[in-house]
Amino acid sequence: MSTTVRISASELELITHAAGLNGRTVPDQVEHWIRLGRAAERCHDGASCAANSSGFEGTST
Repeated sequence: MSTTVRISASELELITHAAGLNGRTVPDQVEHWIRLGRAAERCHDGASCAANSSGFEGTST
């Protein structure tokens, strides 16, 4: 399922730039950053975050 989301012009510029640098499409870059953000919010401290790569799999727990 896909949906339309409003993103500010300044954020879209950053997303587009990062997507180009990383060889991703704009939607793929957004999804990548969403996965990183979810993983970061699940971390309680930096050590557990660095040791646990499972948070970057894109699945919610």
